[in-house]
Amino acid sequence: MNGFDIDVSALRSFVVLAIVRSYTAAARELAITPSGLTKRIQTLERRLGTPLIIRDHGGVGGLTPAGTTLIRGAVGLLDAVERITLSAGRDAGPRVRIGVQGLDPAVFQRRQLRVAALALRAVHPGASIEFSLLGYEEPADALRSRRADLTLTALPPAGDDVESTRLWPMERVGVLPARHPLARRGVVDAEEFAAYPMLFIPAISADFMSLWSLGDTRPLSGARLVDIAPRDFHEIYRSIASTGGTLALHPEAARNRPRDLRTVTLRGAPRTWYHISRRRDAHHTRADAFLRFLHAG
Repeated sequence: MNGFDIDVSALRSFVVLAIVRSYTAAARELAITPSGLTKRIQTLERRLGTPLIIRDHGGVGGLTPAGTTLIRGAVGLLDAVERITLSAGRDAGPRVRIGVQGLDPAVFQRRQLRVAALALRAVHPGASIEFSLLGYEEPADALRSRRADLTLTALPPAGDDVESTRLWPMERVGVLPARHPLARRGVVDAEEFAAYPMLFIPAISADFMSLWSLGDTRPLSGARLVDIAPRDFHEIYRSIASTGGTLALHPEAARNRPRDLRTVTLRGAPRTWYHISRRRDAHHTRADAFLRFLHAG
């Protein structure tokens, strides 16, 4: 790239096109014509002196190395533009409030969520994503009380007034104390792992806790469960260390574990998925856009 003379509207257009991979869909999100979008991308490429888009018969086959570099830097660039705009007196745009089931804040850092948030802000400058942990609260209740516009969950909330779509596979790893008999094994059969005492939080719905206590590997009625009542995720880690019990967790959460805990790959654990949910009667332009970008990315 030979300079930094970048048109902000062209940069926003590039971000959306890079994520949805369709000139027609990106133009629709940006409320411009496909030809207008093409001109913006071409202008951006001329100013940077390099191609950004790999074009194919469908429009976008991928990004060039320069395009990949630009999309990575776009977060900081657009953040800077928004800070300047807000300091000049413009109010921030409406928030999209996303409630995340459980106690684990590591989910907030999922790449798919960051990409969708970037695209949302490209289309709706000043819009923000606000994550909150739902803790022991039922996700459907957060939607019905309008304290969350969307919920991110390991299981789709029940109720005819709530609609859910499946996102990405949810992997689980086993977390256990360093002194545990299985701690030196890199891979453990899920059934063998589930035969040892496992932690269980009675205050959270049994269906949700079943995923982390491997109730889908063997019935919870036959499990050796150790009840705990943590107030946050750090207390879950401490409970694993102090009780000697184990738990299945997201890989993202397991990466933040204390040094006295270990992880093992769970072989044969049934596959499950993340879900994003909303009220059927909800009308929220930015939440709708965020959902479209989340599915596109």
